[in-house]
Amino acid sequence: MLKKINHPLVGNFISLLLLQGVNYVLPLVTVPYLFRTLNVEKYGLINFSAAFIQYFIVFTDFGYNLSATKLIAEAKDDEAMRSRIFSRIMASKLLLLLVGIIFLLIIITVSDKFGSDKLVYIFSFGMVVGNTLFPVWFFMGMEKMKFITAITIVTRVLSVAPIFLFVTTSNDYLLVPVINSTGAVISGIAGLVIAKRIFKISFYLPSFKEITESLKDSSQYFVSRVSVSLYTISNSFTLGLFGSNTIVGYYAAAEKLFTALQSAYVPVNNSIYPYMAKTKNVTLFKKIFWGITVLNSAGILILLFQTEEVLRLIYKTTETPSADALRILLVACIIIVPSILLGYPLLGTLGYTKAANRSVIMSSVLHLLGLGFLVVSGSLSLVTVSYMVLITESVVFLLRVYAVRKYKLFNLENHFTTPAQRVTS
Repeated sequence: MLKKINHPLVGNFISLLLLQGVNYVLPLVTVPYLFRTLNVEKYGLINFSAAFIQYFIVFTDFGYNLSATKLIAEAKDDEAMRSRIFSRIMASKLLLLLVGIIFLLIIITVSDKFGSDKLVYIFSFGMVVGNTLFPVWFFMGMEKMKFITAITIVTRVLSVAPIFLFVTTSNDYLLVPVINSTGAVISGIAGLVIAKRIFKISFYLPSFKEITESLKDSSQYFVSRVSVSLYTISNSFTLGLFGSNTIVGYYAAAEKLFTALQSAYVPVNNSIYPYMAKTKNVTLFKKIFWGITVLNSAGILILLFQTEEVLRLIYKTTETPSADALRILLVACIIIVPSILLGYPLLGTLGYTKAANRSVIMSSVLHLLGLGFLVVSGSLSLVTVSYMVLITESVVFLLRVYAVRKYKLFNLENHFTTPAQRVTS
């Protein structure tokens, strides 16, 4: 019994569960306050900026949260190799950050849409800097999620007070990205310090060839993450680009709750991914998969009958646009949770990364075409965008289920063989 309690998967899960608990509580405090204080239009602008900045975060991540986590997990007991991997990846991410800064400056210079509120985007870009510096992938690979939890909780909790102290009217909207970015940068610096002092990471300047090889190795993961972003981030971005900040504000009110529900399962996903990368324990995975799927479905069904009450409790409003969008997104959440678990924790770690990637690439193309049709036909709205999310997530799920059944992964139990071994046997 004691061994089971001390299992690294359990410890990592508890750490990430605590982190997600804080991630739940803080938005429940700050988001409704900002929604009321900034008014819907300014709140929408802040969320449109956040969606825009997410593209840069995905770009600087470049899939390393998947590829680098796997590399670190495999080199967990080799201190010299860890340092080489760490330095190579950090150098690559800093290069990508520089490219991102250049693109941001070009966009806010040549575009009236972004240039009119350029300070919002410049201040928000600090989130990209902080995310680039924070080596989440390293702590995940080392299966030491407690450091992610400790750093993130401290910086986010300390960011709450300034929101209430200094953001008191809609004119203070610029302080929101400043406060968020400051916390992100502090988190990033703290993560680097811990990696060096506790895990004895030695930094060195890798060659340009090493950097390009690192980028090449992670490119397949990057394509997948970009594809996911195209049908998640692009919703608020499209509504703001072709609609208005007010529409984004109403959609964001529903989407924040939708995202919070998904993030509740992040501890499971982030804990089991490095564990599966090492052990390929399909038996344990199946137990977790079915348990989480049943729990999630039951919770969503209850929320579907309490949508307006939830909005009233959190936002002190029952605006119809937000309520309608939330109902559709809740249905999508029933599909998303098992779909995520079937992705990289199963397909990715068992050697079928291409199948996991293909599902999101094909679905993202479908989603972009759908959004394009909504814009051209004049049908773009909170409800139609929400339906596109439901359709896209359903396609991702069905493609992954097809791959799992095709390769009979649920029949493997613990007798795993790689795709190459299966071909030659």
